[in-house]
Amino acid sequence: MAHTSIETSQAALSLPLDERAALAHALIQSLDVLHDPEVEQAWDQEIEKRIERYEKGQVASRDAFTALEDLKSRYSA
Repeated sequence: MAHTSIETSQAALSLPLDERAALAHALIQSLDVLHDPEVEQAWDQEIEKRIERYEKGQVASRDAFTALEDLKSRYSA
């Protein structure tokens, strides 16, 4: 028996939260048809540089809520 997309969606939504999250992640990754290993490697290197700068104290950090509030106040008019 073939499942319709509605039946499949209902079944997915009945899964526990962690399983829904894993399924959502897998589905999103499946949409990445332009996967480029070179781009992924470049991002990995950038992430490593940013972590290194943070650990050396070369950059400051703040929590996401503070950053979002700053952006809202700066750009809302």
